[in-house]
Amino acid sequence: MGKNKGYYPNCDATIWLRSCKKEIIKPIKGKASGTIPFWINGSLYRNGPGLLEIGDCRVGHLFDGLGLLHKFSIKNGTVTYQCRFLRSNTYKRNIKANRIVVTDFGTKSVPDPCQTIFHRCCRIASTFKWGGETSDNAMVSIYPFGDELYALSEMPYIHKINKNNLQTEGRIDLKEKMGVVCHSSHPHVMSNGTVYSLAVTASVLGPQHNIVCFPNKPKNHVNDYSICSFM
Repeated sequence: MGKNKGYYPNCDATIWLRSCKKEIIKPIKGKASGTIPFWINGSLYRNGPGLLEIGDCRVGHLFDGLGLLHKFSIKNGTVTYQCRFLRSNTYKRNIKANRIVVTDFGTKSVPDPCQTIFHRCCRIASTFKWGGETSDNAMVSIYPFGDELYALSEMPYIHKINKNNLQTEGRIDLKEKMGVVCHSSHPHVMSNGTVYSLAVTASVLGPQHNIVCFPNKPKNHVNDYSICSFM
């Protein structure tokens, strides 16, 4: 990839190709340049591709790096940092096999060397079957749903994240709950905490575009939703 050609003059684009090998679960103190105003207090959360190499395999596209969650905590003029991998099913399976076993956006899975050529053909065919295994590597964004945090990608899975230690606490299958095939990884959060997202569902009439609303409620707000459909 190399450095960019003036599009982002203050950014080295090669940083996107780095593969994180170690989590930072216990917050570490950062070295600040200049002075951070004391009135700035809070936490900044980010999500993105973190692990690009699993065993002898390397992902074929930046979008396929295993999700890495980041937290920057700012308090009294100091900043601490911590990071943790999203424990998606894709992460768990790839790490356990020590190779890429789940096909993703631009990366094909690596077949088990013990399989026969016929098993491999069946594996390729199953990739195109409706309802087959789909990557749940939610490595695009992280958004608040009420008082909870969720990691998202365009695939129909969102993961609940612990705000304190970045631990993955659960997964919600939007395909199972509301028939979502894919949805926006950048929903719109209203000032009252209500979350709106654009999604595509499959029906007997073909694909439908939908606006999904997650109202901000004290409990079960992710499970309490409404859908407005339009062709």
